[in-house]
Amino acid sequence: MNSNILLIDKNTHKSVRESDLVVANGGHCPVCRIKIETINEHVVIVNNSRLLCWIKETGQVIKKCECKTWLRLPYKLAKFA
Repeated sequence: MNSNILLIDKNTHKSVRESDLVVANGGHCPVCRIKIETINEHVVIVNNSRLLCWIKETGQVIKKCECKTWLRLPYKLAKFA
């Protein structure tokens, strides 16, 4: 069923579902242990960073780690400018 697909990864052309997301706790990727860069509790997007997006219905922020794992970050978007 396509309703639970969040996005199609443009590099791998595979669907990413909410169940594919790995929860990032403590500011690190739980798979490769790379530190997720933050300043004042905001995720920093650096030059080698992968796609960062969010789940529209909940505001949940998701990001593709350098190790190619899709992460559910401990941040939500509350307002769009």
